[in-house]
Amino acid sequence: MDEKNDLLDFFQEATDAMESDYKRISRRSKKDPGTAGDEGEENWANLLREWLPSGYHVVTKGQILFPDGSCGPQMDVFVLTPEFPSGLIRRKIKKYPAHCVAAAFECKLNLPRLCNF
Repeated sequence: MDEKNDLLDFFQEATDAMESDYKRISRRSKKDPGTAGDEGEENWANLLREWLPSGYHVVTKGQILFPDGSCGPQMDVFVLTPEFPSGLIRRKIKKYPAHCVAAAFECKLNLPRLCNF
């Protein structure tokens, strides 16, 4: 039975597009790592924007602001809950209250070899 599975096709298309973008970005990463890193982050942010429910906000670069006033390290991509005011997304100070952060990601184009296989 060779029935097509549309959901699997959607995921495969997204995977193929990300792979193509990452190959292109990786080729340039040694010449301009900063720009390549920014492009990689934006690719992940765009993928999340396309696949998450519309109430979630996806932003790049920032820090999590904890209730005690401290901040976590700078991270690359954030998924903010629908409760986060959309009017605050474009502000220059990118600190997001912990209770409004659904997920935070650090993006890497290349990982150092951590294990010897």
